[in-house]
Amino acid sequence: YFHESGIQTDGNFEVANGHLVVPNLRVHDLGGTTSGRLEMDFAGLVFRTKTQMRGVSLPRLFDALDNPKLPVRSLHWDGVMEVDSVNTWHANFKDFRTTGEMRWSPPSAQATGKIPAAALVEFDYRSDRETVAIRQSEISTPTATVGLDGVLAADDSTLEVQFHSSDLT
Repeated sequence: YFHESGIQTDGNFEVANGHLVVPNLRVHDLGGTTSGRLEMDFAGLVFRTKTQMRGVSLPRLFDALDNPKLPVRSLHWDGVMEVDSVNTWHANFKDFRTTGEMRWSPPSAQATGKIPAAALVEFDYRSDRETVAIRQSEISTPTATVGLDGVLAADDSTLEVQFHSSDLT
């Protein structure tokens, strides 16, 4: 469902002893940049990245993710996202896992029709288990706060959600 174009990637690579390393991986997309390190073992096509994403536009991200099953564009949230993560997988993203911390900051200038949003989310997503663990996390706007803690899963979720609002209009 990700529909974004114009992604640019660069970096230098080293290949030795059946191992590929890109020590200075850079990706430019969604108004921001991701930098970090990528490693791959040719045996089994085992990948690992450690990355820092900075300056990503929430509206551009939501536009890229929006679909009938996940209508995130309708939230009208605005902000800038940062993510520090470690990601592992093999072959074509089999057993993909990403762990880290995501932070949102309100935009420096508020756009008409948008709601400034801030967040701190600690996450551990595992595709093999179809789960995402979210630990003591929060998303806030000027009039609402959502607290999240637990596991969201395809089966047997244990996610606790707390919602507080000062304006339900």
